[in-house]
Amino acid sequence: MDIIDSGQLGDERWDQLCGSAIGAWFWHTTSWRDYTLAYSPALESRTLAFAVVDAGRPVALVPLMVENIPENGGRRMSFGGDACWSPALVDGTDPSRRAVAMRNALDHIDALAKEEEAKSVALRLSPLAIGADDHLSLFLATTTRAGYLDVSLCSQVIDLDVGPALLRSAMTKGHRADVTRGRRTLVATVSTGDEAVADFSGYRAMHALAAGRVTRPPTTFELMETWLVNGRAALVKATKDGCPVGYAYLVLYRDAAYYGSAANHPDHERDPIGHVMHAASMEWLQERGIRRYELGMQQFGPLPHDLPSERELRIARFKRGFGGRSVPLVIREKWFSPEAYRQAWETRNARYMNAVWSTS
Repeated sequence: MDIIDSGQLGDERWDQLCGSAIGAWFWHTTSWRDYTLAYSPALESRTLAFAVVDAGRPVALVPLMVENIPENGGRRMSFGGDACWSPALVDGTDPSRRAVAMRNALDHIDALAKEEEAKSVALRLSPLAIGADDHLSLFLATTTRAGYLDVSLCSQVIDLDVGPALLRSAMTKGHRADVTRGRRTLVATVSTGDEAVADFSGYRAMHALAAGRVTRPPTTFELMETWLVNGRAALVKATKDGCPVGYAYLVLYRDAAYYGSAANHPDHERDPIGHVMHAASMEWLQERGIRRYELGMQQFGPLPHDLPSERELRIARFKRGFGGRSVPLVIREKWFSPEAYRQAWETRNARYMNAVWSTS
């Protein structure tokens, strides 16, 4: 098997292959690559994406990046400061060649790490990826064989292939009550295309108002607007007495959706804005045949590789309240520098021990 740079395939061909690749989701596309490259200039992100080719045919896609993260071991292969996405296998690849393609992909990551002087790499598998369950065993086996360590977390995914009544009953009693209470004074609408674009300036303004500042470069918002135009995203808007009080942004790809971000007016903290927007989102997604809705990270307490704040734990509980399942967010990590590994894990273990035992 051979390796080619993603540029040799071209963006159009890369995205076309992502559309049916096993283990791929929106995060593998050039749209998310461009967003991540623009996300944090301080990281100096640079794409190293490549494809594995077998007899002239692409068989694996690897959306890799290298970034500068001083507080996490220095130069690192990561995606916007987080783990990169797992290699995806092109649909139609001979099953007997899939493991070989994955091993070739991981071998080339090793070679690039040496070339780029990267201290580590982390790879994660999206719960929304096509064939994620089947791909999981191969991903785990090949990364274990290649010397990767497990630093997995969890995410919350709601199955929308149920009736509206069952979907509502899966919420906690408190969430159901807040949806009912909120709908007395709040109206939530979901849109995509031109209708959503017309409201997008309101989302940007609310995002800055809620954060107290503009948190991301303008390019990221411009890209988000293009996804609304082409139907790869939807915008949720909550109003009270006709005035916008909250927005949420959903990423749409194939038969799944991801809760990307939200911003509520700081003067309306007591209104159950998020409850009403999520309820409207799930109803809208169901009507359009979307089968899965990922709400994002689930954190339950300290781990050596993840120390959630009280705010993050509250957000996780809020998301769980809408039902669904906490599923594995499989993440594997490999270190190429013994000194960087030692420093990183000494720091992680010290923080973990302090978090777990300092108050006991």
